[in-house]
Amino acid sequence: MKNIIQEPMTQEKATAILEKGKNLFLDEKHLDWKVMTYIRNYVEFLEMDYEGLKREAHDFHQKNLIGSDYLQDYLSELDTAYNQAKLYLEI
Repeated sequence: MKNIIQEPMTQEKATAILEKGKNLFLDEKHLDWKVMTYIRNYVEFLEMDYEGLKREAHDFHQKNLIGSDYLQDYLSELDTAYNQAKLYLEI
């Protein structure tokens, strides 16, 4: 049995996770995949992803992995990306 040692979360890892999640809202191939995979429920899954990223950003901020300025900028950019995804999907 392998020992799985998880490295501690760093600021760089936290921001990379958040940026990757945000960028999925801008990736048309990913959005098309989401529609084809979740057919009837893709709107709900898109919203769950959005809300999950907001919670994760707040969690990282509470753990002092991201600063207040980054959090505010990220949430604004995430809102923009989410709205662009909704426009692309015509919802």
